[in-house]
Amino acid sequence: MEKTEKTYEQLLARIRELEDENLSLKTIVPSSNGETVSVPDAFKPIFDKAQATVKDYFKNLKLFPEKGTIEINDQRYVLVRASALSYEFFNNIKNMYLNKGEEEAFAIGRNFLFDIGHVLGMEDAKRFHEKMNLQNPIEKLSAGPVHFAYSGWAFVDISPESSPSPDENFFLKYNHPYSFEADSWIKSGKLSKFPVCTMNAAYSSGWCQESFGIPLTAVEITCKAKGDENCTFIMAQPNRINEFLDKEVSKNNIKVKPEVPFFFERKKIEEELIKNQQLLNTAQKMAKLGSWEFTIADENLIWSDELYSIYQIDKNHANSNELYKVYLSRLTEVDQQVLFQAISSAINEGKEYTIKHIITLPDGSAKWILGTGVPIKDADGKVIRLMGIGQDITDSILQQDKLQLNLKEKETLLKEIHHRVKNNLQIISSLLNLQSSVIDDEKVKGLYNESQNRIRSMATIHEMLYQSNDIAKINIRKYIESLFEQLCQVMLPKDKEIVSLFNVPDFYFSIDTAIPLGLLINELFTNSFKYGLAVNTKTIIEVDLKKVDGNEYSLLIGDNGVGFKENLPEYENKSLGIMLIHSLASQLDGEAIKIESDKPGAIYQINFSGI
Repeated sequence: MEKTEKTYEQLLARIRELEDENLSLKTIVPSSNGETVSVPDAFKPIFDKAQATVKDYFKNLKLFPEKGTIEINDQRYVLVRASALSYEFFNNIKNMYLNKGEEEAFAIGRNFLFDIGHVLGMEDAKRFHEKMNLQNPIEKLSAGPVHFAYSGWAFVDISPESSPSPDENFFLKYNHPYSFEADSWIKSGKLSKFPVCTMNAAYSSGWCQESFGIPLTAVEITCKAKGDENCTFIMAQPNRINEFLDKEVSKNNIKVKPEVPFFFERKKIEEELIKNQQLLNTAQKMAKLGSWEFTIADENLIWSDELYSIYQIDKNHANSNELYKVYLSRLTEVDQQVLFQAISSAINEGKEYTIKHIITLPDGSAKWILGTGVPIKDADGKVIRLMGIGQDITDSILQQDKLQLNLKEKETLLKEIHHRVKNNLQIISSLLNLQSSVIDDEKVKGLYNESQNRIRSMATIHEMLYQSNDIAKINIRKYIESLFEQLCQVMLPKDKEIVSLFNVPDFYFSIDTAIPLGLLINELFTNSFKYGLAVNTKTIIEVDLKKVDGNEYSLLIGDNGVGFKENLPEYENKSLGIMLIHSLASQLDGEAIKIESDKPGAIYQINFSGI
C-alpha cells in the first residue's frame, strides 16, 4: 500500500513537471539584449525606439504544435528552413530548366523569389505601421530591419552613404552579415556564380517602398555565397537604380555587373503581354487569320480561337485527334493528300510549306484557306513541333476574280480602241494615197508618201498593241523589223537590194515611248531609203540599240549609201524629217547626234530615256 502511494506521488510530480515545460514552450522570450540593427548615428534614436517596440512584439511567441500553429502577438507565423528557399530551391530550379541553361534557370528562380519577397515586405510593413502608429517615413523604415532580425532573415548594417528620401534621390546601401540565403549556400559547401540573397533584397525593397510611398527595388552587388567578403545591397527607384549600380560597380571593381530585379517592370511586361495578346486576337479576327501549334511527341494540337471560327468547328472538340479529324473532313481527298505530304516533309525534312485549298463547311458553303507550317527544331536539329497559320482568303480570292474579270474587260476594250485607231489611221493613209494619185508634181507626191509612211509607223504600233497579250508594252525589236519590212515594200526600188543588220534586244517600251521612238526610227529609215541606197553594191542598214544605264538607252542607225548631197546641209536645216528627228528626240528627253565618219553613208546616234 505504501509503495502504491509513493508511485502515485511520483506520477503527479511528473505531470506537474511536464505542464511547466509545456507552459515554458508556449511563452518564449528572446534572450538577447544586443543591437539588432546597425545604423548611422543620425538615425540611431529612431531605430532604438523601433528595437524596443519590435522586441516587445516578439516577447509573446507561442508554439502550438498540437494545432500546427505558431503565434507572435496573436499573428500566425510559419517556420521554413532557410536552405529550402535558397540553395535547395535554386538547385531544383536548375534541374527543372536544364534545357535553358544554368544562368537562365537561376534568373527564373530569382524572379519568382523576388516577387514573393517584395510582396511580403510590403504587407509586413503595412501591419507594423498600423500597429506602431508610424507616420514619418524614416520611422516606418526603422521597424523593418529590426523585424528582419527577429524573424531570422538577416542582420542589417546600414551604410552612412545612404540617403533615404521620399523622392527620386532615394539611395540606401547596406550589408547583411548573417543573410539566411548566403548562409544556406555556405553551409552546403557550394559557391554560387551569382548573388543569391534575392528574398533579402526583395523584402527590404518592399518594406521601404511601403514606408516611403515610392517604387523601389534593390540589388545585391556582392555576396558571401559567391566568395565575396560581404553581402552588400543598394536600393533606389527603378529609373535610377542602374545609375547608382554603375557607380558601385566601378568603385568596388566588380567584374560582372549584377542584374537588377524589377518587380514592377515584370508586372508591366505581364500587362503588356496581356494587352498584346488581346491585340493579336483582335488582329487575327480582323484578318480572318488563326494560329496553331502541333507538338510531335504527344501529338497535341492547339488552335487559336479564330481558327475554330474560320473552320466552323465546335470548341468542345478539345481532343487533338478528334479536332484534326473534323478539320480533315472539311477538305477534299486531293487536298488531304497535299496536306499529308506537306506535313510529312515538314516533320521529316524540316521544310516549311504554304498551301492553298478549299474547305466545305457544314452548311454547304465553301471557303478558300491559305495555310502555312513552320518546323521548330531542338538543339540537335530534330523537328519537335510545327507552328503555322490558317487564313480565310475567300474575300481576297473573290475580289481577285472580280478584278481579273474587270481587267480582262478593260483589256478587251483597250484592244478594241487600238484596233479602231489603227483602222482610222489606215483610212487616213488610204485617203492620202488617193489624193496623191491625182497629183502630177513628184515633189508634192513625195511629201504625201512621207506622210503616209509616218501614219503607217503609228498604225503599226496600235496594231501590235491590239495583237499583244500585254497592252501596256511594245517589243521594240519586233516593231523595228515590221517597220523596216513595210518601208521596203513601198520605198525600195525593184532593181535595188538591201540588207538589214539589226542588233536589237527584246526591250519593251510603253506607248508613250514607242510612238515618238517609232516615228524617229521611221524618219531615219526613210532618209536611208531616199538618200542612202548604195551604188553598184548591196545597201546595208544597221541598227544597234543598247541600254546604257537605268532607263537610259542609245540607238545607232546608219547606212553605207552615197551620203548627203553637196547641198544637203542647207536642206538639212530646213528638212521636215531632220526637224522631226530632233523634235522627237527631245520628246524622249534625249538628243540626236549625227556621227561624222570617213566611210560612206550617214550615221545617227539617238540618246534617250525609255519608260
